[in-house]
Amino acid sequence: MRDESCRESVCACCSDEGRPRTNAAAPTVRSHGRVLAERSHRLSQRLVAVTAIAGLLSSACHGEFDEARQPVDNGSFGEKVHTLVCKRVAYLDDLADGGTTDVRGDAFRDICRLGLAPPSSASGKMKALLAERERLTAATDAVFPDEFLPDLQTFLTSNEFLALYDDDTSEAAIDALIGTLRLIAADDDAVGALERRGHRLGYRPLKPAMGAVRAFVSYPELHELLLTLTTAVTPAAPPAASGRT
Repeated sequence: MRDESCRESVCACCSDEGRPRTNAAAPTVRSHGRVLAERSHRLSQRLVAVTAIAGLLSSACHGEFDEARQPVDNGSFGEKVHTLVCKRVAYLDDLADGGTTDVRGDAFRDICRLGLAPPSSASGKMKALLAERERLTAATDAVFPDEFLPDLQTFLTSNEFLALYDDDTSEAAIDALIGTLRLIAADDDAVGALERRGHRLGYRPLKPAMGAVRAFVSYPELHELLLTLTTAVTPAAPPAASGRT
């Protein structure tokens, strides 16, 4: 016999067979849980979207990113060259001592950049380089004045020079020059002659001397001039118009 309470609404509390349901509220609870989960997920998505938009808007309020390079070494070209050479010597000396390598160059950064006195533990090369900083810088600036630097930059970045760099031709030429200077350094007579000539203050001022060399190598018809002079000084050169040889 069916329960009297099921007569009014069979689907509300009874099964199809007329038996009372023991978990009639369970589907409703599960459905409500799914609804809450979906709402929570949508709320999370909205929060993420709002956060992203707020971040974009806040970043848009800042000024534009400054891509301009801020150089640290603002000295002359000669000073920059000397600073780089000094740092290179410091790095090679650091490698040679067998200890911990100062890869960032902290130990000699200010010494090389500002020309400060080196520590007593510095190598002889480093001490000599820093002792002659003023003269080397002045000589470099005299040979490479500011108006010449754009042409130098163009040459060093040209495909012709880069090709010589890639096949080690330029490196071999530099190594040959280093070998020549070492031969001169090993010759006491040659070093003595250079010392006597170089220390005659006022006999051949450094700036005019370098200026003359620069003017010579910058002559636009230097190639033809050298060919003409070579022909003129050879034994087979024809006599001059005056009849003198």
